[in-house]
Amino acid sequence: MVPLGDFRRKGILFGPQESEVEMHVRENCILVILFFCLLWNVPAAFAEIGKVLEVRPGATLSAGGRKQKLRVGMPVDSGEVIKTNGTGIVQLIFTDQTKIAIGPNASMVLDVSMMRGGKRVKNFTVKALGGSFRFISGSSKKSAYKITTPTATMGIRGTTFDFWVLDKRQTSLALLKGSIRMCGSGGCRIVRGGCEIVATSPQGNVAAPRDNKEAERTLVDGFPFILSQSELHQSLRANVSSCGPSMTTSSLGAITISPTKAPGPTPPTHPGPRSKDFSVVSGILGHSHGKSNSVSPGHHGTGGGHGQGAENHGGAGASSGNAGGHGNGGGTGH
Repeated sequence: MVPLGDFRRKGILFGPQESEVEMHVRENCILVILFFCLLWNVPAAFAEIGKVLEVRPGATLSAGGRKQKLRVGMPVDSGEVIKTNGTGIVQLIFTDQTKIAIGPNASMVLDVSMMRGGKRVKNFTVKALGGSFRFISGSSKKSAYKITTPTATMGIRGTTFDFWVLDKRQTSLALLKGSIRMCGSGGCRIVRGGCEIVATSPQGNVAAPRDNKEAERTLVDGFPFILSQSELHQSLRANVSSCGPSMTTSSLGAITISPTKAPGPTPPTHPGPRSKDFSVVSGILGHSHGKSNSVSPGHHGTGGGHGQGAENHGGAGASSGNAGGHGNGGGTGH
């Protein structure tokens, strides 16, 4: 077998009388061309998955032990952790046109892998650890999207929705468009319709509020982007009129998004006309600190003598005394 170098020296490969210098130049040129060909066909997993569309101060990105402040135009990548403090709001847009808004006091981890070509995702998982969010799905397959929280998983079917994660205790959802399959540890539920609200219960079920007042209280306590869209980029705004006449875009323009309320202790569950499983975690249905026959602040209820404390099922429900709601003291609360 004739060595390759003999072919070079005889001019068979690169022409007659090629010098050693010319030979090395040609070899280097070939290597450079191959390098750029590899870059052009770089695996999609290494492509940029999205970027920061808008940001309000108070948001950080953590990756590889490093933390940095988010700024408009900054790329985001899979595995990175995004956090906000009491004033921070982040709005993200991804290559498949999926959009996410992250409210104050929130934390989220992205797990995204792109398909070849970088325009659609193979897998798009959002791990929401706490806080309030808006999610608008993009052009990728519905099966690619999944949202996980400490208490729920959500399968997305071409959807616009907001959700609220109360640490490891509860996940609430307000569907604005499309449909979602939401599961807790005790079962699943298909959610459809405008401003359909559900939440996980302590038993792991997914249930709806008992009435409109309870639903409105949930929106006020944990869904800042439904209360006000003034901080949102136009592409992340949605029609929230189905959430009630007081929730329309025109009537909310001057409201400022405030931090999500800090959760309090968990009172017992009270059955209601729509669903006995809808959780009453404080911050969704209000606090309940009553003793004996006292009534929790902010809710209507009465009690006197040896009577029974009244419960207002239109709101969060009054806190009664001992088991059965009987007490020896009198009290009135509003």
